[in-house]
Amino acid sequence: EENIMTIQRGKSVSNYTPHHGSLWIEANWAVLELSYNNEWIAADAGGVVAHDASIDEVIRTIQSRGLKTEDVCFSYVSTDDSQ
Repeated sequence: EENIMTIQRGKSVSNYTPHHGSLWIEANWAVLELSYNNEWIAADAGGVVAHDASIDEVIRTIQSRGLKTEDVCFSYVSTDDSQ
């Protein structure tokens, strides 16, 4: 049986250490909705390091900057609650 954990924004999960980029995204979500609506973003502890409508382009951008995918947190930003 698979053990799948779904983490929802604002919910506390025991024994879980969030990524620094995830913490930044959570703290700045309102600004992200205004600036990056309907885009993928990659963020680290300092903020957004890449954004685009295509996740593939975001990954290419961070890799071209010498970052690894595990160095950032990815999120899709949308003001549409159904997504």
